[in-house]
Amino acid sequence: MIKKRLNVRMSGLGGQGAVTAAHVLAMAANRDGKFSISNPFFGAEKRMAPAESYCRIGIERIYDRGELVFPDVIQVFHPKSSPWGRAIPCPSTPA
Repeated sequence: MIKKRLNVRMSGLGGQGAVTAAHVLAMAANRDGKFSISNPFFGAEKRMAPAESYCRIGIERIYDRGELVFPDVIQVFHPKSSPWGRAIPCPSTPA
């Protein structure tokens, strides 16, 4: 069975490339013929400030741009990158 959508959450600190990585992943999926969308989520634009980015890849059009609460993949660029003290939930267990 083919999954309809892959949700990826990338957490890092400003300057580490989490936003760029989500954008590159979405563009690569789009080039492969899939529908994709990436959206960044960050506060002040400065180095080492918490930054998060979401990438959705699917075989159908994607309209939602909100926060990914239960992603399929979590990519952490820095161990202290959980923004604003939030816990990153495990994909298999609801919070």
